Amino acid sequence: MQGKLVPVGLLIVLVCSGSANADATIDTLSLWDGENCVGALGEPHTAYFGQSFVALDSQLTSVSFLLDGLDDVENNQPDAADFHLLVTPLASTGDRPDLNTILFESVTYSTSLNSGFELFTIDIDIPVIPGQSYMWVLDAFVAFDGSPGTAAIATVYNSYDDGEFRSFAIPDPPNTGIRTDHDNYVWDIELPPSQGEIPTVDAAFSMTFVPEPTSFLLLNLASLAFCGRRR
Repeated sequence: MQGKLVPVGLLIVLVCSGSANADATIDTLSLWDGENCVGALGEPHTAYFGQSFVALDSQLTSVSFLLDGLDDVENNQPDAADFHLLVTPLASTGDRPDLNTILFESVTYSTSLNSGFELFTIDIDIPVIPGQSYMWVLDAFVAFDGSPGTAAIATVYNSYDDGEFRSFAIPDPPNTGIRTDHDNYVWDIELPPSQGEIPTVDAAFSMTFVPEPTSFLLLNLASLAFCGRRR
């Protein structure tokens, strides 16, 4: 009996080792100084914020970022900005998302009516190609309803070498056309107030990637089942 248990135990070890690969993470969120930000996402004009990135592994599982509802001076209260999170391939031009190929779209999220930055962590869980460029986008255009509502996003100065932060304000008059009209334009690259040694900003964000289940792992499971039948 003991001789039959050794191969089964070995297969269990192989199965566990095949699924024990560490997560891969992009993180500029921890570099945020608590002040730097870019505004204003939302109605009436700035419809999109986008941060390009390069996939580190084959499954994108989450993205985190910080937003702050901007003060409504007339009403003396913060505005609530509504948005969807999108993930798309990076367009061939390299300066905007491919809005014709949306790999993920979230439900509607809103900034709270409390002042200050709040952390959004959104589960995604989609396959991606390691080494390929993508963009995650905060899309406020889908929620434009004629009522002003804007937010600022926390940013860091040029801290991510494999991507950049872009925005797009829809042409006047606002709230016209459809989403796919907006990837025919050049999206603006965000510049800090001082055009010194630091040329651009990145979003303060984090993303987590994991490897998808491999055929090696499935083969081990099949072998384990086969040994069980023989025994």
